[in-house]
Amino acid sequence: PPAPPGQISSRADVRDALEKIRTFYEKNEPSSPVPLLINRTLNLVDKNFLDIMKDIVPESVDQVKSLGGITDEEEETY
Repeated sequence: PPAPPGQISSRADVRDALEKIRTFYEKNEPSSPVPLLINRTLNLVDKNFLDIMKDIVPESVDQVKSLGGITDEEEETY
């Protein structure tokens, strides 16, 4: 069943909410860095943990994989 209005229950809802917040800041606070940060966040919404780490801290990926005991073959599941 559909979620009640205003409730976030899916990644699509998250994207919609972030886009509304970004639009608010673009219109009402044009000097704010929030829209830039939201754009970056929107690019991460559908990524798994390792893909996010590759995006934001690429040099840490090998350490994260080692810490978690993640092999190259298992990487796609994280």
